[in-house]
Amino acid sequence: MKKLCSRWILHNLTKTQKTDRVTWCNVMLTIFKERASNLVWDIVIGDETCIYCYDPKTKQQSTYRDDPKADDCLFFKNTELVATVASENCRTVNGDRYTTTCLPEVIDEFLKKYHKRRINLHHDECQFSNGQTDK
Repeated sequence: MKKLCSRWILHNLTKTQKTDRVTWCNVMLTIFKERASNLVWDIVIGDETCIYCYDPKTKQQSTYRDDPKADDCLFFKNTELVATVASENCRTVNGDRYTTTCLPEVIDEFLKKYHKRRINLHHDECQFSNGQTDK
């Protein structure tokens, strides 16, 4: 596997950068609207969700959020779920876990389901924990 391209998107864009992005997006919308390309249907979107790791015994226990939470990653295409990567022992998703655990699972599932070698992966608001790597 090799990385074809990677772009870090800043939150504070200059006016020129904003204009360039809007122009590029309009060009892409035109291409996809005219059905000149079907690549938009091959994009796999990833997102993480927080799930609390406990089973409350009483109604009052369900109001407390002191228990550990897990960051699970979900990956889906336009109409269906591609893969769900559950965290181990309620661990937080960090960069190391994402690249060593999540991505290989997603790529394996993608190859099994779609028999394609190329995957367009977009992770929505990729804000992983920047703490130390869990071991």
